[in-house]
Amino acid sequence: MRRYRYSYQSILYFEVPAARHDFCLRCLPCENACQHIVAEVLQIRPPALILQGPDGLKSRIQYGHTNEPHDAFVFTCNGEVELTDYRLPETSSGGLYRVESRLTGSGPALEHLLHTLPQSTGMTTTDKALRIADAVHRAMTYMPQSTDNQTTAEEALTRGQGVCQDYAHICIALCRHWGIAARYVNGFVVGTGATHAWVEVLADDGCWTGIDPTANAIITEGYIKIAHGRDAADSPINLEV
Repeated sequence: MRRYRYSYQSILYFEVPAARHDFCLRCLPCENACQHIVAEVLQIRPPALILQGPDGLKSRIQYGHTNEPHDAFVFTCNGEVELTDYRLPETSSGGLYRVESRLTGSGPALEHLLHTLPQSTGMTTTDKALRIADAVHRAMTYMPQSTDNQTTAEEALTRGQGVCQDYAHICIALCRHWGIAARYVNGFVVGTGATHAWVEVLADDGCWTGIDPTANAIITEGYIKIAHGRDAADSPINLEV
């Protein structure tokens, strides 16, 4: 078991002062079979009463309301978690994560990359997913600010560049083509100083296994999970207003 500290801040600026502001956040790590929350603090400016609960996919959300006029909304989270090996038992078939979503739909570029992959006969699900992640890593160039939160896997692959969100979307799309249940995950990674996105695939042992196509690696430690979903639209960290 390893213990990690995290600190994250985000600021939203308004052109004119906002009031009667409703907000919804996904910015605190989740509790699961390989991740235990030791301590956490969430601070919001302007001050507001913060409520918590699960979203439709059982990820944590923090939400509230403020009437105080403000031209900037700031949230800061700090905490400490204990991590063990990245394995998350699953009792269902993962059916929701085997079908296309809005940001992971198929297209010519995805079909072409899929057909360049060697045959996967006799390989484990995890090995298949790692082969896909390697193909994505080779096909893409990491380029900050080259895409946005509406960019699809097909669009990013056609451009041949993107950020971690795009690498994850492409990997998920290809995994689902091969019948692998795959879902989008966001959170923090040791040493990056920013949020990150990666993939979980439902392995043959019935556990979700973490794979990072941006780093072209299977995840063992140092990844603090916040939320998961079919794609990034299901689990944005930044607020919804």
